[in-house]
Amino acid sequence: MASSSAAAAARISGNRPSDHKTGPVGEPMTPVPSASLVVLCPLDSSSSGSASSSTTTTTTTYTTLMLERSARIGSSFRSAVVFPGGQLDLADEAPYLDRSSNALLECGSKGDKMLEMDIRDEEGYMNALKLCALRETFEEAGLLLMPSAATGAGDAGGMPLSRAVGYEEAGMKKEEWFAIREQVHNDASHFVPFLHRVWSALGNQPSSSSTSSGLPPLAGMTHHSNWVTPRSVVRPAKRFDAHFLITCLDRPNVFGSSPTYTDSSSSSTSSSVAAQADIGLAVDGKEAASLRLGSPRSLLQAAFEDRQILYPPQAYILADLAAHIDSHAAAAAAASSSGSGPRELKCIAPLAFGAARPTADTVTKVEEEARGLGGRNYTWDRKESKPPSEKDLDRVAQGSGVDPSSAAWVSTDSAPFMPSSSSSSSSTGNKVKADVEILRQGVTAIEPHPLIKHGTNVPLSAAPEKGVSPKAAPAVGESEDDEEEMFVFPLVLPGDYQASAAQRAAAGQNQSETSRSHAINRLYVSPRSREHGGGLVVKGAKRAGVGALMDFEIGLVLGEEADEDEDEDEAGSGQPSNGSKSRL
Repeated sequence: MASSSAAAAARISGNRPSDHKTGPVGEPMTPVPSASLVVLCPLDSSSSGSASSSTTTTTTTYTTLMLERSARIGSSFRSAVVFPGGQLDLADEAPYLDRSSNALLECGSKGDKMLEMDIRDEEGYMNALKLCALRETFEEAGLLLMPSAATGAGDAGGMPLSRAVGYEEAGMKKEEWFAIREQVHNDASHFVPFLHRVWSALGNQPSSSSTSSGLPPLAGMTHHSNWVTPRSVVRPAKRFDAHFLITCLDRPNVFGSSPTYTDSSSSSTSSSVAAQADIGLAVDGKEAASLRLGSPRSLLQAAFEDRQILYPPQAYILADLAAHIDSHAAAAAAASSSGSGPRELKCIAPLAFGAARPTADTVTKVEEEARGLGGRNYTWDRKESKPPSEKDLDRVAQGSGVDPSSAAWVSTDSAPFMPSSSSSSSSTGNKVKADVEILRQGVTAIEPHPLIKHGTNVPLSAAPEKGVSPKAAPAVGESEDDEEEMFVFPLVLPGDYQASAAQRAAAGQNQSETSRSHAINRLYVSPRSREHGGGLVVKGAKRAGVGALMDFEIGLVLGEEADEDEDEDEAGSGQPSNGSKSRL
């Protein structure tokens, strides 16, 4: 298995076929799987940063790494500031494919046969997403992460730790390091051999790999959230099924010793830039234009002051991180004053917005469209065009294959990360890894829901006071000085009392539960002009009373005002109303 998987990884590369270009213009495409990595780095001005001991127990301040996307026309998330990440590649899946239980997929103009990963293999799919996140972080930012040997790494309840490795530590020259990075950018299958080389250079034996895939162990990280581009985004625009993972570096000050916002495109130098030399941290100049470093709160503030652009997933994750870090700082201060000693940063809770886990029949449907691909989307959204052959059934009876009919419309009965009675253990009988258990606890698929009628014009120079009623402001088009104002409206997430029917289903809730709770879970956004790249930029966020997640309120926050007619119309379809779509 290991050798065949490693060989497959060396051969297979490229994006899995999608219906982005084959489906009708003006209709939403099937979301493309992608993975992004949120990297936290502890700050400690008094520490030398030894990798031999855990430093997350002595700090309450953390910085994170983001990238400004390219401004070129056609670039995804044009000019926005994002976490490093990208589309899942066939090379990310290859090490985890089992030839005995995965279907062959026609790929490429020559009709080459590729193995198709079965997403119902939760552990394999999660590992493929992890590998994708690590690869994209190296490609876009030059940051290579390996498993941490620090004391406390992997402890229950703590934030997963990883180790930043630079070219010097890996025994390479800077020129070779950047050449390999370019190779990986052009062909993702080069990343796995590179991981093997660095793993060995760090003093590890190839035989010390504990994975059946033949890969060295991957850096510690946890699955935080799953965001789906709304169906109001239609072709030629892309939609993503984006998974965000989080890790914390085991040494302080890897990104510098200041928590303040830093833009690497600035001509001024800083401690942050100086700290990047050892690990080769730098943008690729293709997909990313500059590095953005700072605490989650400072990165949000830069967006609120129009110094950078944040889209909904990134802004919400930063707000969640800021609240988590603030809570940690308060707990650490209390522990220090009571003499009980320092506290480590706890693992952040995954974004599960429902009080109950979703059931199989309340999964948000992944739409199927006529697009000339034989009815095939991803494995969880696939319809067989013909019944299984006798040969297929024989393979199933012998335990060497998967019943083709069992893969038909599995999104309605076996959604991604939805455990079945037979999925409580891996094929070897061992308990699945902790991150898969987190998935099984229910990471809510987040497809935002706009409430356009609840919006208002807001002066550019000053945000409204908290709780201001949208009705008190002039309607769109009535302002005497439109260029001095922006239109802001709520973007509702699952768990909010005004969530749509589809969002309630995704969170495993019914309408009465959300109405009674009056929980708030939303972003406040403003439309971005098409000439500047389109989309929605975030001006504020609020979460209150959503399950066991901590509350936060940051930036511009509007008052909530119920509009039952709009809510019922939009909730019934799970999509924005016609008026909403035209305004977006």
